[in-house]
Amino acid sequence: MVLMLGGGASAQIVAPAIPPLVQAPPSPPPPAIYVPQIPQLDDPPATPRAALRRRGSFSDRVVNCLEQGAAAGLSANRRAAYSRMCVNQ
Repeated sequence: MVLMLGGGASAQIVAPAIPPLVQAPPSPPPPAIYVPQIPQLDDPPATPRAALRRRGSFSDRVVNCLEQGAAAGLSANRRAAYSRMCVNQ
């Protein structure tokens, strides 16, 4: 009788559920979706604009050209010629 109760009961033991030690990382956020603007038929076409580089004032350009000539090691006469050419570009 002990064998019947003990044998049947030992096969029915269920171990408690053990939680996983390593949890899965959170999922990344979904990518952002950008919807392009759709041109309308009645809109006028956009006028292209050139990217213009602003020139400094004349005196600023002279000073910069003289400094560049001096840094290049030009003599006074050659520095004057260089600055005239440089300023008018």
